[in-house]
Amino acid sequence: MIRYRTESFSGLGERDAAKVMAWETFDMGNTDILYTLADTIFKNCGEIRNRCINYIDELNNMGFVDDFSFEDGVKFFNEALKEIQKITGHEVKYALWLADEETVKDTECGYGRYIDDEIGVEAYETGPVVLSELGYDGTLYGYAEMPEAIIVRPLVEKDMELVEAFDELSGNDVASMVDCDEYAWGLFKGNELIAYCTLGGADDPEMGFDEYPEWADDSMLLSDVFVKQEHRGQGYALKLVNEVLLLSNAGKGTVYLTLLDDRLTYFYEKLGFCLVEDGVMVRDGRKNVLEEKIKAISEARQAQLAEDKERVTDKLEK
Repeated sequence: MIRYRTESFSGLGERDAAKVMAWETFDMGNTDILYTLADTIFKNCGEIRNRCINYIDELNNMGFVDDFSFEDGVKFFNEALKEIQKITGHEVKYALWLADEETVKDTECGYGRYIDDEIGVEAYETGPVVLSELGYDGTLYGYAEMPEAIIVRPLVEKDMELVEAFDELSGNDVASMVDCDEYAWGLFKGNELIAYCTLGGADDPEMGFDEYPEWADDSMLLSDVFVKQEHRGQGYALKLVNEVLLLSNAGKGTVYLTLLDDRLTYFYEKLGFCLVEDGVMVRDGRKNVLEEKIKAISEARQAQLAEDKERVTDKLEK
């Protein structure tokens, strides 16, 4: 699962797990890390669980732990991390607060939609150990190695070699659209290109999209969606398309696509697209019609299933 970084929970960009946890707990007075550990990983560990509960009581009663410095907190959590490794088998050296996109976008705790003008929106894969769970406001994940940021951004000239290699794998010609006014987009993990797609004007007369009532002069065409084989099934395609629609503002209008494989229908439905005829899907962001369309599609499918069942039953009875 991929989630977005929420910086304000972890101090001044700190990544060391013990320091992040000590800062949150003993500097900020947030007892949720101690609660989470006591109720989950340390549930059956007497001594260290009791220490967590004692610290919770002091923090709740006084707002601090008496005669306890930040360095003491780091020492305690380093001991706790060793116990976590014994119990879970996972070494934890780094920690990141991650939250759902809505949190990052809509609340003050979020690091923000943009990291800077060049690299787009930053996200990370979730870690194997949950150190704190704040629900909507974020989760503190532990990692043995610092994970690489996952970025969605427009493809530019410096990416040409990577894009050309992708074109050889996919059979697309995205390289010809690089640097064309944010037409081509890529999802990167560190310096590795994981997936790409294109999003441009849906005004090609051969496509015939202008025949549909949702079509407008600013309608867009989503195409060339491709994920590297070894990275499929991990949510990268969903993140790529969702981010491209958000960052390009295309989600506020109508976006078309043509299906190369009917099995992808459900994937695009999750992104708000609706099937308007065989092989053509549209996402209409101009008016609140998506739920009605999806409902109609569902009802049509249910009716077809009922009809197929009735036909099979009739054959069996004969």
